[in-house]
Amino acid sequence: MDRQDVGLKARDVVFTFWQETWTDSRQRRYMTPDRFVQTLLTHERVKGLLIADAFRAGPTQVLRRLLGRRPAAIPHRPFPIEIVSPLRLRRKDPVGERALRAAYADYDRRIAARSRRLGLQSPAVITTSPLYAAYGALQWAGPVTYYAFDDWSAYDDHEKWWPDYERAYEVIRDRGHRVCAVSQHLLNRINPTGLGKVVPNGIRVESFLPASTA
Repeated sequence: MDRQDVGLKARDVVFTFWQETWTDSRQRRYMTPDRFVQTLLTHERVKGLLIADAFRAGPTQVLRRLLGRRPAAIPHRPFPIEIVSPLRLRRKDPVGERALRAAYADYDRRIAARSRRLGLQSPAVITTSPLYAAYGALQWAGPVTYYAFDDWSAYDDHEKWWPDYERAYEVIRDRGHRVCAVSQHLLNRINPTGLGKVVPNGIRVESFLPASTA
């Protein structure tokens, strides 16, 4: 534990994925959001934890259930923990600020309702979604941190949303949200007016070692 953590109280936390789900994370376990969730599951300062999937298409999820596919199990922990999986007709986000505001206002209402049901008190919200950080009302939450592990405004597969990401970065600045980024370049790109910190990606050597034959 860092010296600055000494004496700090445990608190409730909400973590939201960007495009992934809890099940994706459990099956993969090596990407930045996967590692982050794994840390939250074991950190001594987490008092209660809500993990929120990205939006998924309702019809597809119903079909998966009919085929016998089930979400990854929720691990037992000595604190309240739940997974919420918001569904809508289509998985992909709409384009344009007006439509995105409506979509993430809906997402926020669902997360807030589940947070209250779990009994979380003014939870710290950590989201890897720039759109949720920008357009979720989050009036029920404590401090909000956008955890940036890539610059989606330069990602070729997301080209039609590039202007939306640029606008989202502006809104994140205007709202004074905290930003944690995996590089100084990315932090400078977002240029937060709230607290900003660089936490570089790293490698856990044991993840790449062959399984023990003992």
